[in-house]
Amino acid sequence: MASGRFRRATDLGHGCVLYPVIGIGGPLLVWAAFAAAVVMGGSPAVLVWLGAASSGELGLLIVTRFAAPTMLQIGGTADREKELWPLLDRFSRLNVVRLVCAVVALISLVAALVART
Repeated sequence: MASGRFRRATDLGHGCVLYPVIGIGGPLLVWAAFAAAVVMGGSPAVLVWLGAASSGELGLLIVTRFAAPTMLQIGGTADREKELWPLLDRFSRLNVVRLVCAVVALISLVAALVART
């Protein structure tokens, strides 16, 4: 199955190094910005938006906690549709939730920037 081979090549290739760095570093930066805004007495609007972004990042990490093992299972599964399809379907569904969390974080970060000005 082409989709399984594609996922293995992208997500389990260079993604094994890149994704954890981005997946952990991004939330840490957002949480640091939120902590800095709290300590420095940021405006209520900025704090709300950074709090929302922090929540989105937390949701992203939680859902990734379930998506990553599924991807690792895909990596170890033969290219038989009966075995691979349920894993690909589960990973795709989890990615939709991850996308929603990432978009919430992104929109919230942009709103925090706008609220700051």
